[in-house]
Amino acid sequence: MLGTLGKPAGFRNAAAGPAGSAPQRTADALRLLMAGGEADLLELLKLLQQGLDPNSPAGGGLGTLLHFAASKGEVCGIRLLVQHGGVAEARGAEGSTALHLAAYFG
Repeated sequence: MLGTLGKPAGFRNAAAGPAGSAPQRTADALRLLMAGGEADLLELLKLLQQGLDPNSPAGGGLGTLLHFAASKGEVCGIRLLVQHGGVAEARGAEGSTALHLAAYFG
């Protein structure tokens, strides 16, 4: 669901004010990856530059943010996460890598 200015509901503008807590940055990154879109990827880049750990758990037993991006087919998001230290070989709770999820979810 989109909030004001076309941003996902509950989104905190990464460019405004302090970077926020690590869990908040991770939650913001998940919303950005779900929304996709060029502007959202620029916001994701800002979060990464502000210290978002690309290997943060995505929650729900899926694995890392990279796993989540792969499961959504978010190629540009995957590229950003890997360029900022996302570990492509990391395994999720069920032993799958981001590549496994990308292949499975197409």
